[in-house]
Amino acid sequence: MKHLLPKAALTLLSLLGLGSYEARASHAQGGDLRYEYIGNQYNPVRPNLYKVTCRFFRDCSGIDAPTSLTLNARVGTPVTSCNSNDSRNTSATLTRQGLPVYGNQYCATTTGVCSASGPDNYEENLYVGTVTLATAPTWTMSVVENARPTLANIGGNTNIVFEAVFNNQIQAGGQVTTITNSSPNFGALPAAFVGWQQAISLNLGAFDADGDSLAYSLVSPLTDCNTPSVYPAAPIGGNYSIGTGCTAAMPATMLSATYPLPSAQLTGACPVRTATPYFLLDAANGTLRFTPIAYTAGSASSQGLNKYALSVKVDEYRRLNGAFQHIGSTRREIFVNVYDCGQNQMPRFASTMQVYGMTGAVALATPIPVRAGAATSLVLTATDANAGQRVLFTANHMSVPGVSITQTGATTLAVEFSPPATLPTGTYYVTVRADDDNCPVRGFEMQTLAFRVTNTTLSSHGPAKQVVSSAFPNPFAEQVSFSLARPTAAASAVEVVDQLGRVVERLPVPAGAGPEASLTWRPAPGLPAGVYLARFPQGQQTVRLMHLTR
Repeated sequence: MKHLLPKAALTLLSLLGLGSYEARASHAQGGDLRYEYIGNQYNPVRPNLYKVTCRFFRDCSGIDAPTSLTLNARVGTPVTSCNSNDSRNTSATLTRQGLPVYGNQYCATTTGVCSASGPDNYEENLYVGTVTLATAPTWTMSVVENARPTLANIGGNTNIVFEAVFNNQIQAGGQVTTITNSSPNFGALPAAFVGWQQAISLNLGAFDADGDSLAYSLVSPLTDCNTPSVYPAAPIGGNYSIGTGCTAAMPATMLSATYPLPSAQLTGACPVRTATPYFLLDAANGTLRFTPIAYTAGSASSQGLNKYALSVKVDEYRRLNGAFQHIGSTRREIFVNVYDCGQNQMPRFASTMQVYGMTGAVALATPIPVRAGAATSLVLTATDANAGQRVLFTANHMSVPGVSITQTGATTLAVEFSPPATLPTGTYYVTVRADDDNCPVRGFEMQTLAFRVTNTTLSSHGPAKQVVSSAFPNPFAEQVSFSLARPTAAASAVEVVDQLGRVVERLPVPAGAGPEASLTWRPAPGLPAGVYLARFPQGQQTVRLMHLTR
């Protein structure tokens, strides 16, 4: 494998593989298979009915996505199901729904391009169908599609397999228990352009509506039932070019499921730095961290030298009869395209955040406590080192209910979480993302927030305050009007507090004896954008106000 510096004579388009390339039959990049139990909700006559969705990502190589996919469901584990002849085995047709959605990591001038002669890009297609799964200790569901494009780590031009395993009959504590289950719902997209020599953080986490515990691991992509992909037999290593007159010395290292692409942390100084292999997956929340160190400039897209496949499995555990039991797993197939981002630096989140009710700066990795039925809010900051570039924030809450975000300034993002009272106790993750507006490929960084939800009202907290939404307009810039229920004790002012609980203004209460007080707040000039709370000091209602920059 050659690891070359970009040549000055090459244009940026060719460096990024944005020139034309030959249409190929290989197109399968990534995706996942998920299922939802709908027996009691939609068809009580078929209590074992499940809705199955395959999210399939293909590249824009000029070949149309199929109109349908075939789902096979076999009794048995992935190992035993391949040759299973069980009479309960079944299949179903998953039909494509709606129009494809194109990848959007390109800047505005190229966003949405998907053609054989256009830039490397992907499109998302959804396939949906239903299947009845009789009671069995283990089901293995799979969809097989041909074929992957040429890749740098597993060769490519092989099948891509989407797989989910489900147990609807559990033997635990000497008892056989029949259960229903819905699979975790993955969040962030499984296809990404990542910058060469840039520290990358991708979140591959999922939300489980049943409140099951999830654990993540890296596994080999499949080419068929219980058939893992084959990695190169020779180790990677040697000197990697990382700049003019500078190389990184990498020890001989084998590519594998847990180290699927050349990634390293660098120490020492030029002309020769030391590269230590580095590729980490957080087993608790699905965050993947790595720094691509290999890039081959000027290679044709069809060679696949800067493209890699990897696979993440999430296992579900549920407490049954006093012990945690494994009740299923599902896999996500991921596609990574390494590109040379030149002088563009990725936007970066600050290492701390402001959290309402918590004093001082709070580290991003800190779990944020919140009670089901209550609410919390926080403010994040991200900046970009490239002059003139803007930062755009987004969030992927992976179907976690009660999450909302608002970009409150050029570098700030407000996140609110109001978990419903019925949300099971547990830790829930929300991914936030900062993108710059570089062209032709936007840089990005992801961070994962952890919310620790409890159902118990602690005596030290006192009664939970009710968050109301009477404010208008909200968000606002100049002024906002809202109403609050008057407390039983007389109060002369309503307090407006910031995220740290500091009073920024006291609003006089208008005269009147009605059950509600109506107020208008005009923030003082220079007050920072962000989330503020208005409340009577002794009242049980709180109004959440989102102040934008003027």
